[in-house]
Amino acid sequence: MTLNEDSIVSGTPRSAEGSISRRATGAEILSAHSTAQLEEIEALTLIGRWVWEVATGTITCSPQLIRLFGLASPDLMPSSESFLLRVHQADRTRVRASIMRALSTGEPFQFQHRVVRMDHETRVCRTRGSIVLGEDGKPLQIVGISQDITEVHAADKRAQAQLMHMARRALDREERDRSQVVKDLREQVTEPLVALGRKLASLNASEADAEAAPVAVPTEDCIRAINAAGAATLQVIGHLRPSVLEQHGLLAALRAEALRMSRQAAIPVSVSGQEISPRLPPGAETALFRIAQEAIANAARHAGATLIRVSLTGTAAHTRLEIQDNGTGFDPAAVAGNEADASGITLMRERAEAVSASFRLSSQPGTGAKITVDYRG
Repeated sequence: MTLNEDSIVSGTPRSAEGSISRRATGAEILSAHSTAQLEEIEALTLIGRWVWEVATGTITCSPQLIRLFGLASPDLMPSSESFLLRVHQADRTRVRASIMRALSTGEPFQFQHRVVRMDHETRVCRTRGSIVLGEDGKPLQIVGISQDITEVHAADKRAQAQLMHMARRALDREERDRSQVVKDLREQVTEPLVALGRKLASLNASEADAEAAPVAVPTEDCIRAINAAGAATLQVIGHLRPSVLEQHGLLAALRAEALRMSRQAAIPVSVSGQEISPRLPPGAETALFRIAQEAIANAARHAGATLIRVSLTGTAAHTRLEIQDNGTGFDPAAVAGNEADASGITLMRERAEAVSASFRLSSQPGTGAKITVDYRG
């Protein structure tokens, strides 16, 4: 017997034809109310329930799950394969693997995936489930819920994009401040030190007579101290923002760094590509330069490379930086588990993420390594 809305309100069961059959029990009324309330809760929370019969592969769905999948009738998703066909193709293998692993271990599972509805709209879902075992200890059913989190997911992406935009702007401001500090150090410290050193050197050279000889030694000490201070100041400036990068651009800075490392490590480092025009924001330029600098140094010091290639291509809208070496290579997954070995990779990845750039590392033992950074302005 089916209870209609009048039955729920009045407490009197009616048949499909509307004839009164008998007085409903309290349990029937509560059950009808509970079902209606549960469906209302599902609709409000966008959560649909389902039960997957392991032996037959049939699936029983709640009304909200049918709405989530955009189906006109529950009959359109009678089996587990029908369910998986509605999962986005890019997520299907992962979803199937998660379910099979749960069936094997008996452990609960949870994953996020996309659903392609019958009207071709894509929704984002979070699915959780647990395994019901039979008396023989074998999987009998999978009982699960799927929640439509499309709007939440979109809001999270918008918030993340906003945070990345704010981080990029903060990084650009920081780079402009660094550039100003570099300029101030150069104009107010380095150049006066150089001028003073030259005056002292000239004074030391002019004091040639014997009477001035005792002054020569302390003057030479002053010249050496000034030169050391000037060199240290220039080194600090280089750490803040390389002068070649500041004055000539990213490609020129990469070539200067390649030349420096070639001389230091006695390894050929080649740089190809084109200068990006118009120039990238200061934060992006510095991030790409530092990533290349770290990658070149790692290849030279740890990879046993005999050749390192750096490539800079693209436009201000989409810039690609690639660093490749012919070293010993490594297993990225193994390195990720070693904090000391992974620190350099983590630093490069974080630099890329700070300017909303993608970072990809490909390597395996015996094949060298390749780092690709894509920046989109």
